[in-house]
Amino acid sequence: MPASAAVHVIEYGDRAASAVHPLRLKILAGLGEPDSAAGLARRLGIPRQKLNYHVRQLEAQGCSSRLESGR
Repeated sequence: MPASAAVHVIEYGDRAASAVHPLRLKILAGLGEPDSAAGLARRLGIPRQKLNYHVRQLEAQGCSSRLESGR
């Protein structure tokens, strides 16, 4: 692991269960770069609606948060 890689500890089982979903792991990794939901969905090769569903689940579990919205 590179020295600059961030490590986050998930303290609650429900958050861990939500975060270890294979697609959600890809989404979390993709959130490291600024992009729109449509752009991230394109990069991951999934429909934007599917991405939005999983991002909302990650937000509900406290694994991610919205920093900015709008165009």
